[in-house]
Amino acid sequence: MEFQQHKLLEYISSIDSNPPFTQAEISYLELTAHFQPIFHARDGSVFGYEALARHISKNINIKKLFYKAKEEGSAVLLDMICRQIAMERASIQGIDCYLFSNSCAETLM
Repeated sequence: MEFQQHKLLEYISSIDSNPPFTQAEISYLELTAHFQPIFHARDGSVFGYEALARHISKNINIKKLFYKAKEEGSAVLLDMICRQIAMERASIQGIDCYLFSNSCAETLM
């Protein structure tokens, strides 16, 4: 997995004009999760949250990152990393209701 994470670091560098990142500089590719509440239609209470992958320190478009990963055959790995981060962040933030996460179709096949 470490080799493939290095490939994803190269993808980030290829879509960003800054010099390449090193493995030591980036933990989990500097990805995090933000949570969008989903409200219950009847009473307006929070029904669950949608996990959204975001880059911590750079203005990197996640959609472009996924397109590049698909081109290079690492979309499954990126998708797994995003899902893992979402679950970790939800646990840290004490989210105790439904958690929704988008997935690449390739990870379901």
